[in-house]
Amino acid sequence: MLALLCSIVCATAPTAAELAAAWQDLVASGAARVQISLPSPTADDWRTLASGTTIARRFRAGEGAMNRVLAMRFIDQPPVSIWLAILDGKHAGLPPEYSEWQLGATPTSKTLYQHLDLPFPIADRHWILIANSNRELYRDSGRTAWERSWALDPRGAAALADLPADVRAKGEGAIWTPKNRGGWLLLAAGWGTLAVYQLETDIGGWVPDHLVAAWALSTLAKLVDKTTALADREVTHYVAGHAPLYTPDGVLIPRY
Repeated sequence: MLALLCSIVCATAPTAAELAAAWQDLVASGAARVQISLPSPTADDWRTLASGTTIARRFRAGEGAMNRVLAMRFIDQPPVSIWLAILDGKHAGLPPEYSEWQLGATPTSKTLYQHLDLPFPIADRHWILIANSNRELYRDSGRTAWERSWALDPRGAAALADLPADVRAKGEGAIWTPKNRGGWLLLAAGWGTLAVYQLETDIGGWVPDHLVAAWALSTLAKLVDKTTALADREVTHYVAGHAPLYTPDGVLIPRY
């Protein structure tokens, strides 16, 4: 009975005050090192998160800034499990209109070409993303904050010259997107993780960014649900024989 009681107590999510306190510690000590500026949750948001509900909304990060979509959830898994799910993203499955090719990778970064098929008469879109782990934030936070962010290749469309000929041919006629920037931030909170996902995107052409943001917002709950499900199964998936994955500072994560 005592063991059962302990398991019930240990499985209780942090309170709104505890989540807010963990967040304020990050804001006070690590905000300058995050790659994607931090949102400002309200007291109502903390109560919502403490109840186990996902927050998903659209907002502007500052005067003149473009639309950004945000998702936050407390997940009852340690940061490392969610991190594995994010890095092991090929299992998440892309929507059928997306295709991608990996162009290069290191323990803390990855370069991806992505192509979006759109219905006629809208031209297809494509881009090259560079994703990086935030080594400094991870170390300076005492390994409590894990961030993986991405942005367009700074060379712009000129980076397409690096593509293999067959991949480059698939993108003929596609428009290079002018904005695609976002990231995951995982913050240890209690025995679990406060997961934060943010995205700013503009697909260019005549499609305004607020319509793109509205579409992205509609997909957030499914994205967080899928990531949570992948995190739940990592203990039986990231085992001997799996390709190596690494912490934000490039240290191999031991397989289960």
